[in-house]
Amino acid sequence: MISKKNFLPTLCVVYTILVLTKLILEAVMGHTDTCYTQNLLCMFVVSFAAVSVLSLHSFLQNIPLLFVIIGQYLLLIAFVEGGLLLISLFFPVSPEGYLEMFLSVSIPYGIGAVIYYIEYFRQIKKMNDLLQEIQNRDTSHLSDHTSC
Repeated sequence: MISKKNFLPTLCVVYTILVLTKLILEAVMGHTDTCYTQNLLCMFVVSFAAVSVLSLHSFLQNIPLLFVIIGQYLLLIAFVEGGLLLISLFFPVSPEGYLEMFLSVSIPYGIGAVIYYIEYFRQIKKMNDLLQEIQNRDTSHLSDHTSC
């Protein structure tokens, strides 16, 4: 589903949804982000990583899907938490920063992955139905010629 052709549009849609959600939640909660620029850049990097991780699915067709889904999630969390660890070498990170980042990534990624895989299975069902229809047409076409 995520390919070279639609990677950038998918990334842009994911990032836009996350930014709009952030803005709406902050407005509703009356919160003002003091690190606005850094947080938006971080959201873009995490969005890029999440879309990249989900796009790996097409290369892992020979691995059971449950392992792929778990592996994708663990890879993303390792990237995010490792990146935060690297950043903490140069800038202070709050004691709750790792948990906050874990939750801030896990919740939207979980929602996005569920949507991605529901759409993936919906497309597979659609293709299987189409294939079945084609096979039924071919079978009925063959039986029409054999009865002559």
